[in-house]
Amino acid sequence: MIGWLVKDFFGASPMLAFPKIALILFLVVFVVVTIRTFLLKKSDVDARAHLVLEGEGTSFDTLSFQGASANPSVKAVSTEKHHG
Repeated sequence: MIGWLVKDFFGASPMLAFPKIALILFLVVFVVVTIRTFLLKKSDVDARAHLVLEGEGTSFDTLSFQGASANPSVKAVSTEKHHG
């Protein structure tokens, strides 16, 4: 309803081009990413999915969950509440 009132005021504004440019840029990037995703090979996707699990020294089998005393640089955190 108010659009026809401000049409003349904002009609000549060069700032109206920025939202249009942003929308076009977003759509182009979205389409490119979507097409690239659909063109990925299953073997590439599987390899990327297992990167974290296959890294050296990061396997869940080799992790040791030792206390703070195992590493002297780590200070133990007390969970006791002090009232005073």
